[in-house]
Amino acid sequence: MVVDCKYKRLTSEALYHDDYYQVLAYCIATRSPNGLIVYPRQEFGVERQARIRNTDISVGQCAIDCSVVIDDFEKECDRFAEYVFSMAEDAEHQYT
Repeated sequence: MVVDCKYKRLTSEALYHDDYYQVLAYCIATRSPNGLIVYPRQEFGVERQARIRNTDISVGQCAIDCSVVIDDFEKECDRFAEYVFSMAEDAEHQYT
């Protein structure tokens, strides 16, 4: 799985096509069927999954909240890890 972390403020719930194209290029170069774009958590949710047309590649988009106090950050990391592992498991079942 290819993971690309971004540190920029999203201006809306719109997809950032340039980010998707970049992860798609990484997936093609590494022959990975899955990519993930990680953004800092915004005022709105950004978790979604997109199947890239005419390929076997899926690119997910999610966020992690870096603004929480340190005591809550571990929970945020656990939530993020669960999301990533579930993506990996889904991909494993898809290609086996």
